[in-house]
Amino acid sequence: CVAGKHFLPSRKLIGARYFYAGYKATNGKMNSTLEYCFPRDSDNHDTHIASIATRRYVFPTSTMGYAKGMAARMAPKARLAVYKICWNVGC
Repeated sequence: CVAGKHFLPSRKLIGARYFYAGYKATNGKMNSTLEYCFPRDSDNHDTHIASIATRRYVFPTSTMGYAKGMAARMAPKARLAVYKICWNVGC
């Protein structure tokens, strides 16, 4: 895994890389205040959703504030590899 600011490898996360050569070729230098130049996404949404899929229990959960509770047995034996290819300006 490629570690970075607020992003550390774990037992569940077996691979994490980012690809930004196309971004730099098209847009120039990346604005580090708006983008993270490592696998974590800047709004934490995708990182959070991906990590939920590999947990044994997820609490609290809800659907748009309704049906609050706990999701059980998502994929406790799963391992996760993430590849970041999309940025604020596109993929």
